[in-house]
Amino acid sequence: MLALVAILGIFTFIGIAAAIALPAFQDYKTRAAMVDVHRVARSAGDAVTQYYAHSQRMPNSLEEAGFVPPSNTTIRGVTLNTQSGVIAVTMALPSIDGKSLLMVPAIGADSPLTWTCKSDDIPQRVLPPACRE
Repeated sequence: MLALVAILGIFTFIGIAAAIALPAFQDYKTRAAMVDVHRVARSAGDAVTQYYAHSQRMPNSLEEAGFVPPSNTTIRGVTLNTQSGVIAVTMALPSIDGKSLLMVPAIGADSPLTWTCKSDDIPQRVLPPACRE
């Protein structure tokens, strides 16, 4: 009887530990993937900045700016809004599928464009530090 109680106690402890550890591990995996996503978003912004510096206008597409999105299982797509210049990187990660990391341009005094990273629908806790408000 005492052995049964001990075994039940061990299983209870394992269950509680798993309930705490699994969500934390999922957040960790998402945060790690977001670092790569942010790198892709910055690369797209750099391509648009270079295009803008040479032509003094926004490109009609990221491809026109010389940016080709990498094949990446964490990214569903990278798009450029030609009116606002906002670059949106749409996620393909289970916990944030379909949500977007945004690179928002502004015309700076010293450089043609400066970029602000943000998201309207991705939780702050998983965003890269440079993108948190």
